[in-house]
Amino acid sequence: LWIGMDSGGLDCFDPKTQTFTNYHHDPTNPLSLSGNEVYSILEDRHGNLWLTTPGSGLDRMDRETGTFHNYQHDPLDSSSLSGSHGLLLFEDNEGILWVVVYGGGLSRYRPESDDFVNYKHEPGNPNSFSSNLLRAIGEDNKDNLWLGTNGDGLDRFNKQTRTVKRFQHNPEVPGSISNNLIACI
Repeated sequence: LWIGMDSGGLDCFDPKTQTFTNYHHDPTNPLSLSGNEVYSILEDRHGNLWLTTPGSGLDRMDRETGTFHNYQHDPLDSSSLSGSHGLLLFEDNEGILWVVVYGGGLSRYRPESDDFVNYKHEPGNPNSFSSNLLRAIGEDNKDNLWLGTNGDGLDRFNKQTRTVKRFQHNPEVPGSISNNLIACI
């Protein structure tokens, strides 16, 4: 059992010994946890443990050594993580890791190149997300990701065509979404 702490790092509970192993950020060790606030934890289908920390990006843990590889946003590298505030982790039905980056849109991890493809709001482009302030993610059975925003409605992202359909509240349209602030999917 993995437990992310608000300011205490990461703990792993061993049910056999009833003890916890603790992992903390050590500023002198680049292979330590990148931050002590853990927002999201995901174990993917390959057994990789991923976690997000605010302001420190994304970490992948090497479970054999207890060390961490950190992925950060680099404004000069378009294939880096789309921002530094990793918020949510999601593995889709194909085993693809998606990272919701608060204020940075969505990043898709590419294991073959160990980097990311980023999807963001582009002003004037209706096929981009309605906002970069994403806060929820889910998937339907038709290969679509659904992304909830922090005030700009709900986006349906087709992973194959890379197109977006936006759903926003409009009090003059019966059957529109009831609110543009999406909490969870």
